[in-house]
Amino acid sequence: MRAAEARAAEARSTMEGETRPRFRGRCTARGDPLGLPAPLGVFLVGGERARSTLGGWKDRAARHNVAVMAVLFSVMGLKLLGDGIAVRTA
Repeated sequence: MRAAEARAAEARSTMEGETRPRFRGRCTARGDPLGLPAPLGVFLVGGERARSTLGGWKDRAARHNVAVMAVLFSVMGLKLLGDGIAVRTA
């Protein structure tokens, strides 16, 4: 209900001539800055020798998949919890 009230108040204030920024949050969808460029760079620079390096990276990622996913979902869950608390206290 608070979100609807906030939107209504924002609509009223913009109709009265007050200008406010429409987006007040942060952009969290930045992606991994080295997720694609690092392996691509190794492949382009290393040539045939890069196969063993990239194969090792792939095997290590497959071995630790459960741990990586656990950390990822924990961070996402804490972010969601923090956003929920922030909305309730605002």
